[in-house]
Amino acid sequence: MGGMGERDAAVVEIPAIGATGPVALEGGVSGAMVWKADLDGHPVVIKRTDQLEIDVLRQLEEWAEPMIPTVLDSGTDADGAWMVIDFHPGPPAGITGQLPDQVHRCLGRIHAHFDGVPV
Repeated sequence: MGGMGERDAAVVEIPAIGATGPVALEGGVSGAMVWKADLDGHPVVIKRTDQLEIDVLRQLEEWAEPMIPTVLDSGTDADGAWMVIDFHPGPPAGITGQLPDQVHRCLGRIHAHFDGVPV
């Protein structure tokens, strides 16, 4: 797995949601197709994913946790599930870098939530 390049972005169609200027993002660790685009003057990320990720993020929306993306839009088309989330500038965290404590606390809350522990 690794970042998705220009070549990969051409293989799977970007969802037809009216976004302009999509550019393939590189450096992430999800292995999904990910693009930065503009949607109604707002920078967003369009991501090919699976329905499980979308469902989990929607379950966690009520937390208003800044480390958890808010799903702005989602759907399914001939190439599978996709979602739109806010774009946040900066380098991707990667898998070898030191993550901030806020990320560790958020991941702990997520694990506790799905293990049935009150958070």
